[in-house]
Amino acid sequence: MLETLRQKRPGVRTVLLVDAHLYNYKQGQMIEGSTNWMGGLDSIFLVSTDANSLRDRMIIDAKARDILPSGLGKSEQVGMLTYFLDATERKAREIAKQYGIPFYVIQNPENGMETAIQDFLRTHKRFVF
Repeated sequence: MLETLRQKRPGVRTVLLVDAHLYNYKQGQMIEGSTNWMGGLDSIFLVSTDANSLRDRMIIDAKARDILPSGLGKSEQVGMLTYFLDATERKAREIAKQYGIPFYVIQNPENGMETAIQDFLRTHKRFVF
């Protein structure tokens, strides 16, 4: 991916869709990842959801996660996830502003990624053409 970004030539359109996390979450801690590579992007699309939906999905998929500290009640979990989601959006907006690139938020609703992908394609089409 980094090599592809380095080889970008002005005026030549190449679509590269990158799935990246700005933070890693462990036991309620936010660990910032490297973002210096994002200067080579043409735009940032943040796929997000609300904290209640995220919590519900985490419970349903039952994957072993170490995102939240154990022993938290539902409202504490939702509060922490809200903080994580808000911080991620703020960071993504900050990066977009830093590099002077467009920023879009796409909601990932309950019916899954299909709707989010359709929203991305609609927005991307307006952006590219």
